[in-house]
Amino acid sequence: MVPKLDTPEEAVYISELVSKSGLTSPVPLIFQTESALGLVNLREIILALQRSTALRAEAVVFGADDYVSDIRGSRDDIMAVVYARQKVVTLARAYGLQPIDRVYIEYKDT
Repeated sequence: MVPKLDTPEEAVYISELVSKSGLTSPVPLIFQTESALGLVNLREIILALQRSTALRAEAVVFGADDYVSDIRGSRDDIMAVVYARQKVVTLARAYGLQPIDRVYIEYKDT
């Protein structure tokens, strides 16, 4: 899993690192978009990963909490993430990836 992927250049860099490892088949990849910049660049990030011979993007995780913090929103305001969620789902499905919604961070909540 690669967190906080913000630009296609970062995707290319990670792909180059993996290609230098000597692995002969593509490494399955789940990556996260967690910022306004990552969301704006999501299509280009996906395309960069699809061009990679070292990585095989399988899913994109929407990091809602970091995204809300980045846009200076409120975690309690569900509307703060509606657009971002829709964009992540739309682009993921359009390019054959599994969209995964935000992680549950209150794991100690009983």
